Amino acid sequence: WRWLFILEGAPAVIFGILTFFILPNKPSEAKFLTQQERDWLTNEIAQEQAEKAKQQKMTVGEAMKNGRVWLLAFIYFFGLIMGLYSISFWLPQIIKGLSKSYSAQTVGFLAMIPFLFAAIMMVVNGSSADKKAEWRYHTQIPLLVSSIAIFAMLFIKTPATSIIVLSIVTAGAYAAFGPFWALPNKFLSGAAAAAGIAVINSIGNLGGFFAPYIIGFIKSHTGNVYYGLAAVGVSLLISVILLALLPKEATQGAKQY
Repeated sequence: WRWLFILEGAPAVIFGILTFFILPNKPSEAKFLTQQERDWLTNEIAQEQAEKAKQQKMTVGEAMKNGRVWLLAFIYFFGLIMGLYSISFWLPQIIKGLSKSYSAQTVGFLAMIPFLFAAIMMVVNGSSADKKAEWRYHTQIPLLVSSIAIFAMLFIKTPATSIIVLSIVTAGAYAAFGPFWALPNKFLSGAAAAAGIAVINSIGNLGGFFAPYIIGFIKSHTGNVYYGLAAVGVSLLISVILLALLPKEATQGAKQY
């Protein structure tokens, strides 16, 4: 079993080292772009930062007390992190419960399917959000779809259909990540952005503790893991509602090309 940790950790270590040497620090250092593209992108980013600073100057202290920052923190807590950790911890056991004939190897292969689908949808949803310069709905809709799919799991009995619905649940939870992290950068910049994102990340990641625990607690008292998932579905709906409360100016941005 120790090899599982080695095989999981090795790619992160290897690519972490490669990233240090390969990934450019800024557009002006990107060798895969032409000089004209580098100049254009550098100028666009500079203009965007200047406009953002002109619209609203916020100190670190103000960022940590800003209502939008805390609203995003709770959205991250109830929606993205609760959904992410619930799936990560409980997906293998849910798949194992679909059929008594499934071996550990079969469960492992079947568990790959939802995450492969999620990887595709992350790229598709993120690309769509940037092209349309719209990030609120591209966060909100995937979470809503994931929540609905979770509730649907209560009524699905066949393994094949369950895998499809679990793929939708997983894709919705993961696809919301990219557009979500574009939202704080619409009104935060510089040191204020660092402080605000730290608050969002710190508060939000507490959901990583509560989500698996809630599912386990409900399962131990009801004997049904799907009731625990339903609680997470409610959490995702709370996040969807909170996104609707997010001020409009925090979701606007320039169209990306």
